[in-house]
Amino acid sequence: MERFIKMLRTFTHEEYADMVYVYGCCNGNANAAVDEYRRRYPLRRTPNRAVFTNVFCALRECGTLPSVHVSSEGRSIQTVEEREEIVSMVQRSPTTSTRHIASRLRVPQSRVANIALRWLVSISPSASTTSALR
Repeated sequence: MERFIKMLRTFTHEEYADMVYVYGCCNGNANAAVDEYRRRYPLRRTPNRAVFTNVFCALRECGTLPSVHVSSEGRSIQTVEEREEIVSMVQRSPTTSTRHIASRLRVPQSRVANIALRWLVSISPSASTTSALR
């Protein structure tokens, strides 16, 4: 039995923006959007109808296009300056979402959440009590 590997196909920001535009022009009809995209951009690869729907949903629900999340585009090593900037942003505005901070600093959201949580635990009045009990 052969195994098929589904490859993640990413598009450029320009292509994603054009997809959203065409999808809107077709009143949210993904099948019509595929045909219209193929007509407007004959030299580009044509995304299937699921891509149109998923891109629109990602933009509507998360406010970002899928290619923004490609991990190879970001930095992978955490620096002291990065930690200090995250803590500073949390101190200035404790209600700011980790997603907003991550987007602004171009770092993974999980890194922001971990640093913010460690900082909050370190300033917590019960932190010294908790560490004394261990």
